[in-house]
Amino acid sequence: MKSTEDPEPAPIQEEGTCEINNRIFDDLLDNNIIVEKYRSQCSKEDKMMLESVAIKLLEDMLDRKYESVMKELKAKVMPTPMPEFLLKHLFVTFGLKSLAYKNLCQLIPTLENMYRKGDKAGIFYCKLLNIVDAEPIPLSLAIALLNVRNNFMQLLEKPVSHKKRNEKKLTRSQSKNRVSLVKTLQGMISLSDAMNLLYALYDNDKDTRKHALRLLKPEKMRDVEYLHYTICFKLSKLAMTPESFYRSVDKDNFGSVSYKKLVLGLRYYIDCVLSNAEMDTLMRLLNTNEQSRVTLENFVSNIRLDKFFFDSKENNITGYELLSSIYESQFILIKKNTHEIASMFRSYSMDSLPYDIFYKIVIQLNSKLSQEVILKLYGEGLNLSGSGDLTIDGFCRIILDRNIGGMGLGTLGKFYLAIPDLEIAVEDRRPDVYYLSFIDQSPPERKKDSINNSPGADLSMFGTFDTRDLYKYKV
Repeated sequence: MKSTEDPEPAPIQEEGTCEINNRIFDDLLDNNIIVEKYRSQCSKEDKMMLESVAIKLLEDMLDRKYESVMKELKAKVMPTPMPEFLLKHLFVTFGLKSLAYKNLCQLIPTLENMYRKGDKAGIFYCKLLNIVDAEPIPLSLAIALLNVRNNFMQLLEKPVSHKKRNEKKLTRSQSKNRVSLVKTLQGMISLSDAMNLLYALYDNDKDTRKHALRLLKPEKMRDVEYLHYTICFKLSKLAMTPESFYRSVDKDNFGSVSYKKLVLGLRYYIDCVLSNAEMDTLMRLLNTNEQSRVTLENFVSNIRLDKFFFDSKENNITGYELLSSIYESQFILIKKNTHEIASMFRSYSMDSLPYDIFYKIVIQLNSKLSQEVILKLYGEGLNLSGSGDLTIDGFCRIILDRNIGGMGLGTLGKFYLAIPDLEIAVEDRRPDVYYLSFIDQSPPERKKDSINNSPGADLSMFGTFDTRDLYKYKV
């Protein structure tokens, strides 16, 4: 039987679209200040940092970063990238540059080692700091994840069962260590709380929520157990029992329904869309096959809310597992949106976009943005393009980075009121000078790395202009 699930997006065949994502990710990895400092400062004598010390250091950084982001967005200033903020955090924490660099040289190999072992915390921090992993987390998504982390910390205040069956009594030191872990992303919340959070985050985006829920599955749970838990969770969320659900599907009271009709009922009544693999899992759960009919007795004996409520006390997940399900599902969305953004660019059959067309596209995505803001976004796009023209790479990057029209984050950005402000935040780390080809028709030759963000960079070749001059150009 074929899946009734909405078809997955077809592989993008158009040449160059997939490469855009790769180039965006590569740019984050290549232009990373902490990697640069690590390579220039490290020595063979540097030892790895204890994993517990590394996690504590990074958790403290996330606390400070959250406070910093909220202040920056309130002031309409673009937040500092995560790698850059880590350096600042090390300088503040250790006081001396030499000590900061020494700890950086111990931290990086520790994270790389954790990443190689498949440690969830190591993978998360490598992605967040744009090192090692081929799919680093961009700044807009990092900011959204900081907000999710804040919600997670609030959920940690609820009592949660950490004790497993036949677990020995903990010593005082072990208990103290466990309490300290609860206050970090290594703490645990119930699986049902995590699912409720995903429903809140993706209330209007069923596709991304579907991916996130699948990725949320704890490693210790078997596929059959997780599917049972998911179905029961959706039933309880709608105040339905297995029996009331079954009777909704069996409207004619035949006493049995076909397997196909049951699968369609799961989709229609409780929004449980099954993939092909999950349909096979459902057969094992109900001890049936796709040619068989499912009786009420068979269904209610295998889909049990009492078992669900018991499992809810036993199955908990860490903050790293929750964040992993979110950023992995967001990567799927980013790749899908990159294809759509690139199609906008290609629809004009140009190698680069002039300002008037860029303005037209941005206004379609968000009609509330002012002309001055769009001008600055265009200038940033030129910087990201690395040339005097707005190329497809720079265009996709600025739309995604600034979450223009929600293209970078989807509903995840809309859930947090601060996130849309990324569109209007002023980039204060780049010079407020941009080169616009339609103002000066004789541009000087520029190399790819012409724009130097370091203090004292020679920017005279780009010229300067008053943003008010733009208003005499009709767009």
